Amino acid sequence: MKRVATIVGLAVCAALASLLPTAALAVVPTPATAPPSLSGSYVVDATSDAVLGSDVSKLEASVRGFAAEHGVQLFVVYVDEFTSPENPEAWGAATAQKNFLGDDAVLLSIAVEDRLFDLNAATALISDAQYDKLVKDYVRPALKESNWTGVIGQTLTGIEKTVLNPESNGTGIAIAVVGGVVVVGGVAAGVLVARKKKRERAAEDGEVVLSLEELETQASGLLVRVDDDLRSSEQELGFAQAQFGAEAAGPFETAIGAAKAQLQAAFELRQKLDDSIPDTDEQRRAWHEEIIARCSGAKESLDAHTESFSRLREVEQRAPEVMQQLRAAAPGVEDRLAAGRQTLARLTEVYAETITGPLQANLDEAKIRLSFVADCFASAEQELAAGQRAAAAVSLRAAEAALDQAGTLADSPNTMAAELAESVKQLELGTADLRADLQTAAQLIGAAPAGERAALEAAAHEVNAVLAQGAQGDPVRALSAVAAANVQIDAAIGAARESVERTRRAEAARDEALVPARAEVLAVEQFIETRRGAIGAEARTRLAEAQRQLQLAEHYAPTDPTRSYQAAQQATRYARAAYQLAGSDVSGWGGGGSGGYGGGSGSNGSFGGAVLGGILGGLLSGGGGSGSGGGGGWSGSSGGFRGGWNGGGSMGGGSGGGGRRGGGGRF
Repeated sequence: MKRVATIVGLAVCAALASLLPTAALAVVPTPATAPPSLSGSYVVDATSDAVLGSDVSKLEASVRGFAAEHGVQLFVVYVDEFTSPENPEAWGAATAQKNFLGDDAVLLSIAVEDRLFDLNAATALISDAQYDKLVKDYVRPALKESNWTGVIGQTLTGIEKTVLNPESNGTGIAIAVVGGVVVVGGVAAGVLVARKKKRERAAEDGEVVLSLEELETQASGLLVRVDDDLRSSEQELGFAQAQFGAEAAGPFETAIGAAKAQLQAAFELRQKLDDSIPDTDEQRRAWHEEIIARCSGAKESLDAHTESFSRLREVEQRAPEVMQQLRAAAPGVEDRLAAGRQTLARLTEVYAETITGPLQANLDEAKIRLSFVADCFASAEQELAAGQRAAAAVSLRAAEAALDQAGTLADSPNTMAAELAESVKQLELGTADLRADLQTAAQLIGAAPAGERAALEAAAHEVNAVLAQGAQGDPVRALSAVAAANVQIDAAIGAARESVERTRRAEAARDEALVPARAEVLAVEQFIETRRGAIGAEARTRLAEAQRQLQLAEHYAPTDPTRSYQAAQQATRYARAAYQLAGSDVSGWGGGGSGGYGGGSGSNGSFGGAVLGGILGGLLSGGGGSGSGGGGGWSGSSGGFRGGWNGGGSMGGGSGGGGRRGGGGRF
């Protein structure tokens, strides 16, 4: 195995030696500012002027919500300028690699002072055509306007429209590209979702997602209509109070007061939209939606009370007829009450008092409502006999409402019986789901980190407690407990899976970084070892640091793949610097070739080579030329090839991210 590593290392060394310039090479310095660690954040503002200001938390929440809903993560990093490397695409690729971004991640990097950007995305997520459209139609236009906060929303919109909901191919069938394979029909395995969840729900409910302009039009129209309705209702209230009395009109008056408060709040929001202070698109959408909600609630309440008074006037005009109709309906409600008592008796044999107790209370209330109905009939008869039709209308309207409530209360046992049957069915499904979750948790718990393991154990304990408790005659309560336990264990399983996947990515990156790091350190060790007569202290120092970083990478490889990856990257960087410095030393050395040590040619050339290789110097100073000597041939003790050989590597690049593309440029 070591022989294979040596051969590969020498091949790398030879390839690089052919690229060395004749002049001295400059040292590649350690980057002054490396691409940042995202540390769990979706939005990072590292600019000196803090261009996002206080909007970071709102933008973070918006991006997190998008990721949770659609399964696509957008990371956005703002800096003053790109350094180490300066190329935008290389900087974005390095940031994506450092943070182990997967196939569900898109990274937007923005240098606000240099006005450069890069959009880095997995090729499995975004096709070339989708990428170009996303940049051209959404990202670049927002950046050209220096809309630092708005570019996030524009990018999310672009991802939604170009990736998650690709345009039709003309036959009504959506086409997506996943991993280079065309998928027809809108169903793609992996990270690409054919249709976002919110749009699915909207389609199922027949809802339409409105644009910002459409929202503004709807909100403005509602403001005008509700303001007009409120003014009309205030006039109607006066008539109602005069006709039916203040007590009967009391609920209408209360509703008008509540509608006034809602309308005033809506006007205040509209004022904020109309003032000179600029608002983000997110703010405008939220305020328009709140205006619509407030106005709609106020309008519904006013309409309901207006309809109630219209019904009261109708009853006044037809009072004798209405009384006759209500008297005819009352026995039917009494029959429903008797049926409710029979159903309750059957339920009492099966279910706990927590279920049957409230039902018994409903039946008792139904009996009270029927007594009230009889009282209303008596009052209405007296009022009609006295010619007080308005008062009779109030009594009959009250009887009508009470009779309706009595029927609802009488039917509650039968209604609950159907709900209980459904609850029992759902409880069986829920408990089966919990048992499956327990098996999943048991599979994950061994590989999960300490925090996620503790969460899994706590969730599993709660699930076992819920399962052990069972229904105990109350499937509704049991179903609620099952739902809560299911939420807890699902969250723990999701976090554990994410952690395990993150660890897998880190381990893969570690393995990819270790291979070239070993090869490059070995190559420069051999280069310096075989030319040590010409190599100065600076190159040897860089080599020593490369060896130290490689040792750290090997040390952390089994336990901390992230630190191992970072150390391997440093080892590669220092090895390259050492190689360039060593090459510069050799280029400027005067002891070799025909004009070498002692002048002349022929044997003098080999004599100079011996001095260059440190062989003659070692002999004269008492050292040997063998691998066991203090400064002799390479023994592998100062670094060498550590660990097994898992694949090829070259001095030309570290562990590539693989399967990602970048682009962008100036805006």
